[in-house]
Amino acid sequence: MKITLLAATAAEIQPTIDLLDSGIQPWKNIEVDLLTTGVGLPATIYQLTKYLGQKRPDMIVNAGIAGALSEQIMLGEVVLVQSETFGDLGAEDQTGKFLSLSELGLLDPQAPPFQNGVISGTNPPRLWPDLRRVTGTTVQLVHGEAERIQRFRAQNNAEVESMEGAGVAYVAALEGIPYLQLRSISNYVEPRNREAWKIGLSVKNLNRFLLDSLHHLAYL
Repeated sequence: MKITLLAATAAEIQPTIDLLDSGIQPWKNIEVDLLTTGVGLPATIYQLTKYLGQKRPDMIVNAGIAGALSEQIMLGEVVLVQSETFGDLGAEDQTGKFLSLSELGLLDPQAPPFQNGVISGTNPPRLWPDLRRVTGTTVQLVHGEAERIQRFRAQNNAEVESMEGAGVAYVAALEGIPYLQLRSISNYVEPRNREAWKIGLSVKNLNRFLLDSLHHLAYL
């Protein structure tokens, strides 16, 4: 089984990269290829599309850190994002209410790869039974101002926020390639406060999970 491990930045999966660079692959029945795309939707969609023009993996695993919109999720916790939306692709009305492309009549919410306006990922029920399943949204502007955050939460059902997830989901689903999105929570989506972020913890936990779990993907 050929798996592409995709991350926006090398730093998010550096311990896993170090192991692969050592020439040691401890996982049975799988071959792991790395792809770092750069931060944000444009870089992610371009780099993944270019990559798939040359290689065809059996599965894409998108791994990285993310912010939590839900305080039910602990900092440093690894979660499986089982669905994605483009959180700020649309327009605002006169009151500041966000209108998605579907609400604007510019996108059929049932047109592939969408189902009810959402892109669903692979959700293997027998793997990681204790791993929290969450809904995700992808934004081009990470939220950091209290009023905008409050309005965004009220209009969006997502539990985690990233800058790449929906781009990977969109391309993989249209190409018919199964994909998983694993995120480790580095911060809560709140008025910007980098001192409260737990990036080191989230990277450590994410890579520990990846290194412990990659060989299980061969049996999906």
